[in-house]
Amino acid sequence: MFKNADIKETVISYSDNRWSEGDIYPRLNFKLDRSLKPDYFYISNKGVFSKQSLKKNEEERESKKSEHEIRLEQGYLRVYDCGKKRWRFDPRDI
Repeated sequence: MFKNADIKETVISYSDNRWSEGDIYPRLNFKLDRSLKPDYFYISNKGVFSKQSLKKNEEERESKKSEHEIRLEQGYLRVYDCGKKRWRFDPRDI
């Protein structure tokens, strides 16, 4: 197990509000850097996909349809998360 003294550089980590409040981070001397608003990703019978991986391509941009409409037609469902928290550990703070 590492000790805070073993860390020489700033560490950034994220907690997902779907699963926890990130309560472990303050106990490890991380400070809340910022809260991120809810975001989305896509799911299908092929797996889970980030919104970045399913941005509209050149041909799709020419259509008048939204990314969401196109992905629904392709069998993807959009799923929203509950936001995230960004945590920062800076060894100079201890």
